[in-house]
Amino acid sequence: MTNEESNRTQSANNSTAGPGCPQVPPADDLELIQRAKKGDDAALEEIFKKYRQKIFSVSYRYLHNPDDAADVVQETFINAFKFFYKFNAKSGLSTWLVRICLNLCWHKRKSIEIKQFFEISFDKDIETEEGDLTTQLADNRPLPSEEIEKKQELKKVSSAVDSLKKKYREMIILKDIEGYSYQECSKILNISQGTVMSRLHRARKVLFKKLSP
Repeated sequence: MTNEESNRTQSANNSTAGPGCPQVPPADDLELIQRAKKGDDAALEEIFKKYRQKIFSVSYRYLHNPDDAADVVQETFINAFKFFYKFNAKSGLSTWLVRICLNLCWHKRKSIEIKQFFEISFDKDIETEEGDLTTQLADNRPLPSEEIEKKQELKKVSSAVDSLKKKYREMIILKDIEGYSYQECSKILNISQGTVMSRLHRARKVLFKKLSP
């Protein structure tokens, strides 16, 4: 068998693999993993630098706040490094990190929702014994109409995605926004590729309905 044929065969095997099938990490990741498990701080730093942007991207898409996303990035790697001894390399390192990230995002989102429930909304004037206090905005200059429409549309889409059930929201973020493949989604969410496809189809259908006039 030629190298080209071998590569095609390997690609075909990977594309049909289910969530229970091993996904061997790249050679450079395997080396980093081995070093990290031995307590090599330099290896941990390399892993952080290599994947922090990807983790930030996923968490920001989920939380829509750079500070909250940055917190999740830190928590993701703290948890990963703490439990590195449990990582058995049956899935890619990136897959494992994103799975941790999504779990933390869900808990972070719940925490934010609870906190917001008990906070006063400063979108309205607040009545006190001394009178009304009005929120001061930093910049009230009007935006060009095109930019306003774009921001409104993005806000509408973002709100619609946020309103989806957790399993549908994760599918839209991973597949349609972050561009992960069906196989990668399967590994991250620990479901079959068939389930990924059907869930994505349902998620898009629900999202389209929410965005329809």
